Amino acid sequence: MNKKEVSCAALGFFCEYLETHGHQTSQLLAGLDYDTKYLTNKTNWIDYKTFLEIENRLQQLFPVHEELFFQVGLSLSNVTKSLRFMRLLSRVVVSPFHIYQRLPSMVPKYLFPFVKISITRTSKYSVAALYEFDQNYPPSEPFLETVRGILVALPQVIGAPQSKVNMKRLTSHKAKYYIKVTQGWLGPVDFIQRSVAACLSLYRNYFRNIHDAVRELEETNRLLQNQVDELNSARKELKQTEAQLAQAAKLASLGTLASGIAHELNNPLTAIIGYADLLASDPEEPHRSWAETILACGSRMKAIIDHLRVFAREGKSSDWRPISINEVIRRSLDFMEHQLKLMNIEVVLNLHPSNPVVVGDPNGLESVIQNFVTNSRDAFAEHKNAGLFTEKQIANHDAVGERAGDNRLF
Repeated sequence: MNKKEVSCAALGFFCEYLETHGHQTSQLLAGLDYDTKYLTNKTNWIDYKTFLEIENRLQQLFPVHEELFFQVGLSLSNVTKSLRFMRLLSRVVVSPFHIYQRLPSMVPKYLFPFVKISITRTSKYSVAALYEFDQNYPPSEPFLETVRGILVALPQVIGAPQSKVNMKRLTSHKAKYYIKVTQGWLGPVDFIQRSVAACLSLYRNYFRNIHDAVRELEETNRLLQNQVDELNSARKELKQTEAQLAQAAKLASLGTLASGIAHELNNPLTAIIGYADLLASDPEEPHRSWAETILACGSRMKAIIDHLRVFAREGKSSDWRPISINEVIRRSLDFMEHQLKLMNIEVVLNLHPSNPVVVGDPNGLESVIQNFVTNSRDAFAEHKNAGLFTEKQIANHDAVGERAGDNRLF
């Protein structure tokens, strides 16, 4: 008679439902093989047949009530106030998943020994519960619906929202429940974990923003340094340009001075050349040779003065005209001949015999040739044994480079 098959604690679901709907417990428990006092003691056990009879009586009391046994299972939150195993359960779990994971050990021990439960976590918010019944205890549909209601209400034991549960009967002795926990609440531990994760995320973002700000400052500093370098470079170029302008101003002043000196020397030199020419043209003059020497030197001085006057005059594009390259080279070397002789540099001309003519600015071309000769002169001063050979073939535009030799400019 006292088979340990179903705990009287399981009857608490039925009694709680009766009382909340205005019925007496005696309507459900009277006339059974167990007296009412025995059945209301939740530490006692009854056989499975008597449990099914009580289940049938409840269905007769509420013949038109839809989802009757599902609603019976939902009354779990009120029943657990007086159920010892549920109190123990609520003390050791901290999330709905912990409650479901405790079912395989708690249900056979405190409610139905003939039930085997397997819990599988299927996702972050869902689990699957497989109920397997012994061969001698096939579950009824009301039994399975009551279990579904219990699984829905189970999270309320710890104050969490209800879950959503669907049931599928696999065989006469197997049923599977698909449980989905309400999102946003996975228990205090999950809440703490998510709170900590949120704080860590804020700190990461904060430090990431600091890192980005540091990178931006470094990039800004780099750009500023580049601008400073550019400004320093521009300042150096400006100083060089100022020096060049100052030098140009000096050269302009020197050109003006040279032009004035040439003008002042030209008049007396003209008289000297004139008188020397008269004396040199007189065959009876006893000092005719001296006069010819004076005439040659005067003519040379006049050529130098004319060159100074030409050099002092500012070149303009309107001065372009046909000129003899050979003549420009001769005038340029005549102007620098004295400097070259002081440095013991011999100038050897190898001009093209056809005396080529080009269109250009004589003054500008003379400056180019004089710069070329000046650079060569400075090179001789640094390298005593260096020689430079430059031969310009105007006809076929070929140029020949350097050759070693004495201090001679070819």
